[in-house]
Amino acid sequence: MIWKHSCKSCLRMGWKAVLFALLTAMATMFLYLAVNTWLSSERMLRECDEAYTTIAVLEYIGDNYPGETEYDPDMQAAAAAFDYSSITGSEHALSWEQTNLSVGSVEGMAARSQQIPYRSGCVLVVENIRYVDGYDAYWGDIVAAPYSFTEEARGKHVFLDLPLDYEHPVTEEKTFDGEVHEITSYPPLYTFDPEKRYVIAGEYTDLIRPTKTVRPTPFYSAAASAAGVSSIAAFAEVDDVEALLSDQTNPYMQISDFYRMMNNKVYVQFTYDLSVLNPFYQELVKLNEGRLFTTEEADAGAKVCVVSETVAACTGRGIGDFIEVKLFRASGLPLSDCYWTEESIAATERYEIVGITNYVEGYQYNIYVPQPKDTVVALGERQYFYTLGQAVLKNGSAIAFEEALSPHLTNRMLLSTYDQGYQDVADSIAMIRQTAVVLTIAASVSALVVLALFGFLFIMRQRETVETMLYLGTPRRAAYGYLLFGAALLVLLSAALGACAGSLLSDRLIQGAYGMVCALQAIDLRYSNGYSGVVREFTPMSQTSPLFALAIVLVVFAAALIFCLFFAQRVVRLHRVAKKRKKRARAVKPPKRSSHLPGGAWKFAVLSIRRGGVRSAAVPIAALALTLFLLTLAQTGASYNEALDALYDTAKIEGDFTAMNGKLTGNLSILPRYIQTLQDSGFLSEASYAIAKPYMLLADDSAAVKGGVVITSDPYAMELHANAAYSAPKLVFTTSLGTAPEFRYSTPIAAYADGFDAEMFSGVYPEIPEGTLPCLVSKQFLETHALSFGDSFTVVCMRQTAMGYRYTLWPLQIAGSFVPQSALDNIYVPLNYTLEEISAFAFTGYEASDAEILLSGAYLNACHFELADASALGAFKDALTELGFSGPHAESFIRVAITLRDKAFSESVRDLNQRITYMEMLYPVLYAIISIVGVTVSYLVVSARREEMAIMRGVGGSRMRVFRTFFLEQALLCLAGTGAGAAAFLLYHGTFAFWQEIALFVGCYLLGCALAIGVLNRASTLQILGERE
Repeated sequence: MIWKHSCKSCLRMGWKAVLFALLTAMATMFLYLAVNTWLSSERMLRECDEAYTTIAVLEYIGDNYPGETEYDPDMQAAAAAFDYSSITGSEHALSWEQTNLSVGSVEGMAARSQQIPYRSGCVLVVENIRYVDGYDAYWGDIVAAPYSFTEEARGKHVFLDLPLDYEHPVTEEKTFDGEVHEITSYPPLYTFDPEKRYVIAGEYTDLIRPTKTVRPTPFYSAAASAAGVSSIAAFAEVDDVEALLSDQTNPYMQISDFYRMMNNKVYVQFTYDLSVLNPFYQELVKLNEGRLFTTEEADAGAKVCVVSETVAACTGRGIGDFIEVKLFRASGLPLSDCYWTEESIAATERYEIVGITNYVEGYQYNIYVPQPKDTVVALGERQYFYTLGQAVLKNGSAIAFEEALSPHLTNRMLLSTYDQGYQDVADSIAMIRQTAVVLTIAASVSALVVLALFGFLFIMRQRETVETMLYLGTPRRAAYGYLLFGAALLVLLSAALGACAGSLLSDRLIQGAYGMVCALQAIDLRYSNGYSGVVREFTPMSQTSPLFALAIVLVVFAAALIFCLFFAQRVVRLHRVAKKRKKRARAVKPPKRSSHLPGGAWKFAVLSIRRGGVRSAAVPIAALALTLFLLTLAQTGASYNEALDALYDTAKIEGDFTAMNGKLTGNLSILPRYIQTLQDSGFLSEASYAIAKPYMLLADDSAAVKGGVVITSDPYAMELHANAAYSAPKLVFTTSLGTAPEFRYSTPIAAYADGFDAEMFSGVYPEIPEGTLPCLVSKQFLETHALSFGDSFTVVCMRQTAMGYRYTLWPLQIAGSFVPQSALDNIYVPLNYTLEEISAFAFTGYEASDAEILLSGAYLNACHFELADASALGAFKDALTELGFSGPHAESFIRVAITLRDKAFSESVRDLNQRITYMEMLYPVLYAIISIVGVTVSYLVVSARREEMAIMRGVGGSRMRVFRTFFLEQALLCLAGTGAGAAAFLLYHGTFAFWQEIALFVGCYLLGCALAIGVLNRASTLQILGERE
């Protein structure tokens, strides 16, 4: 019976019961969502740490970067001097693996790529070599092909493109149209007997036509030279073809073996964990079929491997098949010339194929082999490869690792960290967690307030009923049951409803919050140096569980029960004590003297303020605090906007043309019109560029230079000069010394002769002999050749024309020296031609100078520029996209990447925009709350003065006079507090520009006063005194 009446008592409350039920359900839902978001964010952070991997790749940016074809002694020296314990001993590094990449060859492999180094090389056995008048050429019949990229068969014809003997010209007299003319011709340098067979080493000049043309060429190889074979003649007589083919010591069979090994070479990458190797980590190289080898197999030294689909196709192997790999010795020779006979093989291994990867340019000939963890690698074994190694880092420690390692890096060492987007995801989740913690505290306090108010109203309002029950002899236990059962049941049902609503909304809340935070943290990474590799997607999920919902319901229920029990005990205790409380009358002290003030409403308002004491001080203090809070909030938002404007005004955003991986290199091929397009776009304030041409010193120059070349007309000697020029130092034409790739990772340190300075690269320098260019050379160049400032010398550049190779001579005068950052003796001269002129040189014909001929149609090798306006960064990126420029790892139809150094700027802009966005979201809410507080406080303050208002009305005061008196009193108090707050703010900050905010707050406060006075004034005096709070 008691339980029934307890429930009816709750139902009799009507709309109040419904209101408190909704408040309890909302408080429970709020608490559920806050706590669930907190716990889910903690769980997501753990899952994120497990799902993501952070790596750091250490590279050396050499002169040929990213082309890993030549031995780089500077890289070797830097790698040997580097303190690897700075990585292995770092608290941020989980593991470190030095690059262990070797060159080798696979037995039975037949590469058919168009990019193999000796695609045109061949060794053929030819007979019946004769001159054919109809073709005006020599040709013969192929007997055998020890090596040929194309499939030549016995009996096919081949043309021979024989070099001419320019040293022994032949002059003949011939008659044309009745006139005798002397005709000079050059006989073939080589002669053949049609009755004999020859083995010919040479190059195909045309691989497209069915009948090929071969140019016999003396064979030279750095690897052969290192083995004691300086050169091999272009041809030799053959008596026994079968004996030739079976004799592997024959020089021409060794040439065939050389071509076969070099054209079919593979790169063998030894690694412990293939999944974190950079190409796999970046999802550039992916598994097509099979599997990756495991770390357990690596520790066990298993003979398994993963190959590219190109290697699998060229060897005819598949999953489960075996391949035999021959590894070459480390010799310091060029990568395309590192094998000569079996002596060059260091080891032969047999591996089972367990996986096949996709085709990726640059990785198509890779084989991946496991090695035990912490394998020590000798430096010489990776002499060609600029990647020194990579480390696996603790997630979230990339920045700290970079800062700790940067003091140990040389100028050309570059550390790149990649985290798959972990930091952005973790920061977003951490921000959600931080917000969830605050909301959990707020939800807990709100829930406690609602439940305490619920317990007070539901229990204390039934005090008289409980006293009556107890007077009639009802047991205290039954009284407790009457008070608690209905209230507890109502709370339990409301809490269950709120928990169900929270569980339905939790996923949407977390996904919405995550999406909003990610949007605020997003940075436009197009063309940015902030690119951190591939980004993995993360899907946030809430931690919904019936047990968790039940726990929230029980917590809310228990808190409500505790509050209800507290007030129930108070009700029962009051009945037991039953004391009469005496009200002590407070004696009102009369004022020491009467106060007189002219004016009606003004007089009573001021007197009320003076006599109000603490009551009068409360309003100005509250107005002062709220004013300072409001002004500080407005000032904070304004300071963020000012900081953003200042950042746009002072930021300096630079950019470069780079390789496709975003790294600076001097091996680019940039059309002048690309740079001209950028300059014409109007976004750049300045641009500098450089053109590098290989040079050699002229041997017969007047200066006492050491070494050098001798000018010759011998085509073979000129071709040797041209081949040597590929690895020669560069003559760099530039508009700024700092633009040169050699100085892109360090500041150039230069000394100049009298009258010269850095402006020489802008074309500003003293008068020098006509046709001579001022130049900067390295200090080691001066020491090697015993030169000094003001001396002159000549360099030779090679250029290829339709008529063969030609020389271009450059007279130079030394105008200064610099501290080299490269092993090459590069020379720097001013680029005195505009981009339009460089583009037009190709059409100047025979009237062009040597300089114009050399630079005609030249590709620029480096370009550095600066944006005129940082605020136009987004528009500039849009323009680059429309123009078709590529970015780091983002290819477009212009296959040259542009990389902007905007990472720090973009992150600063993002952080400021985040704060501005938060203020824009928070400011209206807080302002509305403050306004509501102003209205509410003023309403309550005035409502508490109902007795004074009734007295004034009772002694004959009119409604208007009462309104003016109380309104003026509150207006004076509010304005006093607001004015004091504004004055303090102005004194501290020195400026004040937020009058609208202050006016709106004062208006809201006065509105509350007017409402309260108006509501009370509408009633009669007895109604005012009789109305309950």
